[in-house]
Amino acid sequence: MTEDHMATLSYARFSNRADQLKVLGEFKISAYEIEGLKVKALTGSAALASFQANIKGSYKGKEVPSPVQVMEVWIRRDGKWLQASYQETPIGEK
Repeated sequence: MTEDHMATLSYARFSNRADQLKVLGEFKISAYEIEGLKVKALTGSAALASFQANIKGSYKGKEVPSPVQVMEVWIRRDGKWLQASYQETPIGEK
């Protein structure tokens, strides 16, 4: 994860890695299954990943939405791929 990582969830928003790591213990995830993974290269050092996730778990004691559509931005820095952005959007029942 990059230092300036951003995460947007329907139940929380984190504008940097430090803020997200502070509450990591508040997530209780027992299952995170993905389907339909698609990755699109944006440049030689940036890519966009999208998929649907089925999540079983909670954040601060409340059940997290599932299923969700996920979009991630990955960038390559110093030869390593790091997640720069993560967004979940609830999509309702299948």
